[in-house]
Amino acid sequence: MPTAEFINKETLRRFSRLEDLSNQELESLAAHLVVAEAPKRAELISLGSEDENTIYLVEGTVRIEAADGGTKVITHTDPAAKHHISRLRPSRYRVVSLTKVQYLKIENDQLDSLFSIELHSKLIDHYQVYELIDGDSDLSSNYLLQIYKDISQEAPIVPSW
Repeated sequence: MPTAEFINKETLRRFSRLEDLSNQELESLAAHLVVAEAPKRAELISLGSEDENTIYLVEGTVRIEAADGGTKVITHTDPAAKHHISRLRPSRYRVVSLTKVQYLKIENDQLDSLFSIELHSKLIDHYQVYELIDGDSDLSSNYLLQIYKDISQEAPIVPSW
């Protein structure tokens, strides 16, 4: 049974997806998260799992097993531990602890909403609006307008010519 221990923002900053968040965003996220513990040989993610959570390894060692038999061992000090463990759904990997581990389990919706807000604020800070003068609507301005619309809907489609 996992035990609960709250996490601090410095630990959250270790993870690549979270490292660029502001102190306020990290504190807000940390207030809603707890570090879970699992014993040796515990299954953290099962193959084919539809669980809508992202796992980050805080301490310990895990083995990631692919459906084709390939394996990879990750320890919390490895560079690979800066990234989430198997976020794809359904999961294409089984993740088993090789030692007692501590990990974060964050709801994907919570992460997505946090980064959606961050993405929109960055977009707003870095774009300019140009007015078309007397029907100056050539192909390039229409193309840029469509790209902007796609980005604002978080679904950019860039054709290749």
